[in-house]
Amino acid sequence: GTDVTEAFEAHHLNPNTVKVLEKFYKRDAKTPRNSPFTFKDDASVTMAWVIVAAHNYIHKRTSWRMYIFNIGLWSYRDFRVSHALSHHLYPNTLMDLEVSGFEPIVFWNPRKERPFYADYAVIIEQILFPFMFIMNFLKRFSLNFTRPGFFTQHYRWHDVM
Repeated sequence: GTDVTEAFEAHHLNPNTVKVLEKFYKRDAKTPRNSPFTFKDDASVTMAWVIVAAHNYIHKRTSWRMYIFNIGLWSYRDFRVSHALSHHLYPNTLMDLEVSGFEPIVFWNPRKERPFYADYAVIIEQILFPFMFIMNFLKRFSLNFTRPGFFTQHYRWHDVM
């Protein structure tokens, strides 16, 4: 008699598995959900805007709001340093790692010689960027095993967010 809908949805991302779940349907729940959490389709948009807002607090003095940046699988500490030393010193130039770091996949700076696919940066970004958060997290996680002392010297309580 336990509603396992949330557990099912969290572990079965393929829509075809819903057909399997329908075979086991008994009835609607008698009581409302006990969980305050929802799984709305637009949650990723909300999360993106929250991370953008947290980015603004990285520029200011230390505040609990900047920790929200870590929810996106990034490290606010790493970003605070690289963003301040790269983007704010050399904004939107070749020396800005946040701009030139994506080359040779995405070209944002104008130049005479560039590959044909540079004109399709908008499309490439839509394909690549959703994976950037996961790739950054996996990179940071792998450093725990490949760089001696990384975990004990680098990780803090807010990195588990």
